[in-house]
Amino acid sequence: MGKPAARLIDADVKLKVRLFGAGTFQILSLRVSKAEKGARIAIKCKRGCSLQRVSVLRGRTQTFDTIFRGRKFRAGSVLEIRITKAQRVGRFVRYRITRSDIVGTECRITTKGKLTGCAPK
Repeated sequence: MGKPAARLIDADVKLKVRLFGAGTFQILSLRVSKAEKGARIAIKCKRGCSLQRVSVLRGRTQTFDTIFRGRKFRAGSVLEIRITKAQRVGRFVRYRITRSDIVGTECRITTKGKLTGCAPK
């Protein structure tokens, strides 16, 4: 018969920001909700902060406000969030900061680690 299809992780990523000026934003809140127990949440920032990794061990909601407290991000910064778990199709969300807005893209991560099905968020 073959292997059953891997299930999609049904997690939501919510980002709240404040505009400081032309191309400068501050992250007020970053929240991942409905993540499965044992799912790994990896956050990566390019130009603006260091790499942070957090594993969800219990509960279904994880907030990352303290990681970004007081930090400002300029145009060109990129924030990437990966939510993965073994034998599951994961989620990948990328926020790219432009001079006037934050552009979000959401993709799926296959069980082999490749991005597919990318669409604007």
